[in-house]
Amino acid sequence: MLSFCRSGLFALTLVSGSIADVQAQVQRKIHQSWVSDVAIERLQDKSVLTEYFGEGASREHEDIIFRVGFVPRFGCAPLITFKIGAGAIEEVASGAVEFPSNLGDIDVFIDGSALSFPTLVDNDNSHVSVYLNSNLQRRITARVRIEIGSRMLVRFSNGKQINFSLLGSRDAISIANQNCRRHDPELQG
Repeated sequence: MLSFCRSGLFALTLVSGSIADVQAQVQRKIHQSWVSDVAIERLQDKSVLTEYFGEGASREHEDIIFRVGFVPRFGCAPLITFKIGAGAIEEVASGAVEFPSNLGDIDVFIDGSALSFPTLVDNDNSHVSVYLNSNLQRRITARVRIEIGSRMLVRFSNGKQINFSLLGSRDAISIANQNCRRHDPELQG
């Protein structure tokens, strides 16, 4: 039944043809502690960048998100990111939360086993993004480990730790990937 509903959402998306309708048809879906959703952004050159993603919030801070995304423009290859939102950044600046100044210096563990996570940090006005900066094969391997794992621990260079549940990640990531592969730029931007 669930795959029938997904097919129906896909058909409605294709028929609709506008960005607003795409956002309305690909609703945020909850999968245990993860959700699947879509972000559509109009760039300065008037082109549209669409990212389908599955994400889960940190157990310690709802403003710290772990996301596995897929962008049609980049061949739907997995883009693995930690997003540290404005609320967490403000707490860091005020000293309320003890994060290190170099947010890219992290160790990642899935179910107790280390996951190699070379990083690229992007600072924005509203958040800091920490990307897995690696080749496609390593990102695919990381995606599989995330999908089959049950919990993830992230340890910063100063010893601060945050935890994420991976329960529901398989469904959320799978739906995001399917939506990316079905994306039609002629109809959806």
